[in-house]
Amino acid sequence: MERDGEQLIDAYVDGLLAGPQREAFERDLARDESLRRPIEQMARLNEALARVFAPPPVEAALARIDAARRAPSSVTAAARGWRLGRVAAIAAVLVLSIAGAWRLWGPLSLSTGYRLGLIASNSLEDAYYRQVELLHFEPAWICKDDVEFAQTFDVRMGLPLVFGLAELPPNVKPNGLAYGRVFSRNTIYVLVYVDGREVMVFVDRLENDRPTRAAWWCDMHVFRHEVDGAVLYEYTPFDRPAVANLFRPPDEATLEEARRRQAQEQP
Repeated sequence: MERDGEQLIDAYVDGLLAGPQREAFERDLARDESLRRPIEQMARLNEALARVFAPPPVEAALARIDAARRAPSSVTAAARGWRLGRVAAIAAVLVLSIAGAWRLWGPLSLSTGYRLGLIASNSLEDAYYRQVELLHFEPAWICKDDVEFAQTFDVRMGLPLVFGLAELPPNVKPNGLAYGRVFSRNTIYVLVYVDGREVMVFVDRLENDRPTRAAWWCDMHVFRHEVDGAVLYEYTPFDRPAVANLFRPPDEATLEEARRRQAQEQP
């Protein structure tokens, strides 16, 4: 039934419901908040993506293509390949703009993610923009101390970690935790403000690692770090890491207290 509900929501968002079926679904929407919520979230996310990824004007795309064409030939092979890939993407934007079909993504749906999208449904970009634009960087859980932090990671991933909440640099402000499926069903998102800007660290077991990098079309950076069987990817607007290397295994006393609390919470 859950799957059927998702398919109905997808069909409604994509404009595929018509006549009596659409009318019946809208009656259900009027009285069922659980149906309205995902549709409202998708609408807000699509609006946010439209603001963030608005295509360049045709004139700007032409200017960038011309600049790339005139670039000095002394660049390295790697830089030349990056430039050519970028030019190809700009050219694609130009063609789509001229055709009047400039949107490079389709409406978000629960079952298929972004149709024809630049953002994969389990990518760092997707998770970051969902968390920042759609959820306003609100955490799902806030740990009150390092013991609770270690307990949370121990229960979810079997890898207790601490963040040194009482010892963070003054420009680093923890905001809480969220959860997703970027690397596995147990990926933990650590939400942090660095110099007032949103930074996310994606944490999972090392065995679930899938090497990744920031997409070329967004002004973000990715830094990888390993600690005690865990892999961490810091996704940040800054050109150097500020958070991932602050994670560490807990000391013996912290770990013992975390497991004592967990044992008390067991039914």
